[in-house]
Amino acid sequence: MPVRDDDDYDDRPRRRRYEDEDDDDYDDRPRRRKKKSSGLGTGVIVAGAVVLGLCVIAVPIGIGLLMPAVQKVSEAASRAKEANNLKQTGLGVMNSDATDGRGFYAPYAHDSKTGRLYQGNSFRVSLLPYVERPDVYQRFDLSQPWDGPRNRPAADTPVAAFQSSLDPPETTTTPFRAFVGGGALFNEDGSPVQLTAIADGTSNTIMLVHAAEQVPWAKPQELPYGPGRPLPALGHRNGTGGFNALFADGSVRFLKSPAPEAALRALITRAGGEKVSPDW
Repeated sequence: MPVRDDDDYDDRPRRRRYEDEDDDDYDDRPRRRKKKSSGLGTGVIVAGAVVLGLCVIAVPIGIGLLMPAVQKVSEAASRAKEANNLKQTGLGVMNSDATDGRGFYAPYAHDSKTGRLYQGNSFRVSLLPYVERPDVYQRFDLSQPWDGPRNRPAADTPVAAFQSSLDPPETTTTPFRAFVGGGALFNEDGSPVQLTAIADGTSNTIMLVHAAEQVPWAKPQELPYGPGRPLPALGHRNGTGGFNALFADGSVRFLKSPAPEAALRALITRAGGEKVSPDW
């Protein structure tokens, strides 16, 4: 009996071979069972892509819908700031009257002690101490014109109370102008108007209005008024749907454009006796 060598011994279980089986074709690795694709993952991916696409489309649409609301808020804030500036100017006119008791002055500057008029300067120059700019007022020589070499540096100083909120802060012009003459609140020759002369009521009489044409705030150039004269363009040059108006009682109202001419003329005069409809 032949002797078995230990090196030749192999006790692993033997797989039965078949005659037609080639050694090279044999592979005893375990086979992984293939799973059938359910389509759920693909559906999730497609749904996610659709949602993302809708979001990309919705963002600009949402911004477009918000823009009008944002613009309205911005316009309201700007209008409120401008109204505050107008109120400061109106308080200046009233405090000037309270100081010397002579009445409302425009279009010229005046000496609060003597009442003397200085036709080379705007009434706004006299209001500087009352709108928190006494420093600018002290630099003026009322005996010299507003644009003369002595006064021009002061006249080129921005004054917030005379500015529209729609203009840059360095602006040295003003849209806030007074109607003068023709029965308006202010006399064209600059003589003061007593409070008792406003027979239509201070709440029905315009003191200052936002005019489309701006002028240097120190220049005595206001809005000449007369029953036969055409009314000037009012409101900011960029258009805001209306304009702010300061009334003789110190209130500021936003009047829509285009304003009914008859109603506007009634508000310009101080003793015309007209009845003004509140509808506009």
